[in-house]
Parts: sequence; structure tokens; C-alpha cells
Amino acid sequence: MNIRYIFAIAMAIFASAGSAWACPYCDSDVGREVAAGIFNGEFAFNAVLTLLPIMVLMVIVAAIHFGTPWHECFSPSVRNKSTPSDTTVRSTTGVGDE
Repeated sequence: MNIRYIFAIAMAIFASAGSAWACPYCDSDVGREVAAGIFNGEFAFNAVLTLLPIMVLMVIVAAIHFGTPWHECFSPSVRNKSTPSDTTVRSTTGVGDE
């Protein structure tokens, strides 16, 4: 990995760490109750449900960007392709077209 990327990631982490350390609720009883409610036995299930819409949106964006797998069978260019026996060479210069 390039040293610039590592440095940029480290700077982003250190820049955001100050606001996390300044949180007035994290050391209080309310903060501990909230953390206990988030990081309980159902954390993995809740995390999957939270991230599921992002995955669905990524699939939709990929289908728009790359096209669907069945897109090629309905494409007019695939249906109208001529076979090599159908092709004839025609002169575009006009020489010998009498």
C-alpha cells in the first residue's frame, strides 16, 4: 500500500478521535446503558439488518452500470447480427460501381 494512503487514513482516524474523546455521555450511566443496548447478543443480527439496504442499493447501482445478465439476449444488435455468409463487400469509393 502506498505510504500516502496510510498517512491519509491515519490522519482521518486521528482527526475524528478528538470528538469521540470529548463525548460527555460516554462515561455516564446513560452512555453505559446505551452501549449495553447496542452491543448485546443481537448485535450481529442488528448490524446485518442495518447494512442490508446498502447492499441492495449497491446491487441496483451495479445493474444500472454494468447491465443485467439477460440484457444481451434482448439487445437489437444481437438479434440483427448477420452471419458471414450474408455479408457482401461493397465499394465505398465509387470505383467500379457502373
